[in-house]
Amino acid sequence: MALAAEVVEPAARGRWDWLRRVAVSARPAAFAGVVFCVVVGAVAALPSGDPLDGFFRYSLELVVLITVLVGAGLVWWAHRRGWTWDADVIPALFGGVASFSLLGMLKGTPWGPNGLQGDATFRTESVTRFADGWQLADFTYHGLPAFYAPAYFWLLGRTADLGGIEPWHMIKYGNVAAAMAVPLVAYLLWRWIVPPRVAALLAGVPLVVENFYEPYAWITLAAFIPWWLAAVHGLTRPQLRPPRPVVLGLIGAVLFMTYYYFFFIAAIALVCYLVVGRRTGCVDRRRLGRIALVLGVAATGSAVFWLPLGVSILRARESESLANRWFWDQAGIPELPFIEPTVKGGLCLLGLAFLALTARIEPLSRALLVFLAAAYAWYVIGLPAALLGMPLLTFRGLPLIPLILVTAGVLALGRLVTLAPKLLSPAHVRPLTALLAVLLGLFAARGFTVAVATSPYIPQAHSQPLPDGQLPPYHSAKSKPADVPTASIRDAIEARYTGSGNPVVVSERFDVLSLYPYHGFVQPNAHYSHPAGEFHARIAFLDRLAAASPREFARLSAQNRFDRIDAFVLTDNGDTLHFTYRDDAFPSGLKYRSVRFPRTAFDPSSFDLTDLGSVVVVVRR
Repeated sequence: MALAAEVVEPAARGRWDWLRRVAVSARPAAFAGVVFCVVVGAVAALPSGDPLDGFFRYSLELVVLITVLVGAGLVWWAHRRGWTWDADVIPALFGGVASFSLLGMLKGTPWGPNGLQGDATFRTESVTRFADGWQLADFTYHGLPAFYAPAYFWLLGRTADLGGIEPWHMIKYGNVAAAMAVPLVAYLLWRWIVPPRVAALLAGVPLVVENFYEPYAWITLAAFIPWWLAAVHGLTRPQLRPPRPVVLGLIGAVLFMTYYYFFFIAAIALVCYLVVGRRTGCVDRRRLGRIALVLGVAATGSAVFWLPLGVSILRARESESLANRWFWDQAGIPELPFIEPTVKGGLCLLGLAFLALTARIEPLSRALLVFLAAAYAWYVIGLPAALLGMPLLTFRGLPLIPLILVTAGVLALGRLVTLAPKLLSPAHVRPLTALLAVLLGLFAARGFTVAVATSPYIPQAHSQPLPDGQLPPYHSAKSKPADVPTASIRDAIEARYTGSGNPVVVSERFDVLSLYPYHGFVQPNAHYSHPAGEFHARIAFLDRLAAASPREFARLSAQNRFDRIDAFVLTDNGDTLHFTYRDDAFPSGLKYRSVRFPRTAFDPSSFDLTDLGSVVVVVRR
């Protein structure tokens, strides 16, 4: 089997030719669908038991080995019979291993990775918001447009609404579906540029450079580089008609609305490409026009997201960008995978050497090297920006570095295979090629399962209290049921709230804002706050409320320039009720602060207080 050889479909004639073309185009997705059904059935058939114990880890290892052997057997069978679907089945098997790992490790809990801790809170809030309505609205503030890229969460939210599913369940389902889809997406885009069999191996790279905790970023990571190479550099296989600029632009719009951070690095890569291209003569007016058209379509297609966002920021009285100020002691560590004494490190070193040796003569290597340089340039720019108090979240761009280098390493191995016949006999080349492909597949698949099995996000998903306060069946021994269940807080609010629409709530409980479509008067975490949300101005207003008389408190909380406050969910501390929030403490992450409301500030004629133990729920009459 020639790894880098083109897969040529047999010619078809007659009126059914169009049907054959459709079937061939749909074949990768069809394989993925079949494998996903097998995965769901296999996980359902697993015996009951703790997925964190040694038995399931044993099962994972066995699934990886069986899948790799099945994949090798299918490819051998297809090649022996002259069939052309061998490349199409490999991404489905990669996705099968990834989705089985996640679905199996999360069996017994409805939560996604990390439960309702960390960034999982705002993701759940986003899905809940979009399940409540189709508009691209911010997950916290009433009346503001979406701030975080909404496409992934919007899709999950609308699916929950149409399917009658609890929105917070969709985080888990989305993670599993993304694990199935990521290798498929990578394969479909890479086969525009490289032969299908090479693209099939590249479909495993996102399992090596995994980010299953952020599935929206993971999908974009897998798709971005091949999309950029086709959209900007115009790279396609010689036998393939280049994708239309409009199609590439629409894909770019979807990527931007899924996770836009990589576009900042792409801006540097574009400048580098144009500078290098002008010197080498590979960028002419026609190329510039095509680039402008693709990026113009991408900008226009994603305007439904970025235009309302930009307008809201410009109109805000005290706009402030706090999300990018997340910084901690590990944020500045560079990504240098090629010096790691691991298989991944060796593959990255091989990839770096391959790019350095072939960049002058091969457009693909040159394009990858340009983007790699742009990623490191973004890292370098991040330091002076951070010193000026405007950090760029450079750590979010670092996964591009190992992704590019591992990709280049796979391409280098493919090149070695094509050169092998000059050194070895064909009888030796074929088994060595097959062995190399099997080892790459095993490395990618097993590496991902180990990452999932050892992730701290999985135990947290099994230890997160459910809305009724109870724990999932396979929780850790240290976990405790919630002292005040989220459902009890919801019941207290909804039994007394008489307004129309969703109430605006002051709450430090992320679960309240995540599980129910309430609007937050202020986001409890400064780094999740919308730039037009005026976080510190709202906190200052709450401080003013805490010092007001009961009569003034009732009036100001109902009539102010922000939002009418319909309810408070506060921590009971005797004579005072506390709202604790996480304020920006750049460069040291976050700092806990509190607004302390006297219990006497809530006039019984204006507010109804419900004591739930450690939590007091206050609802406007």
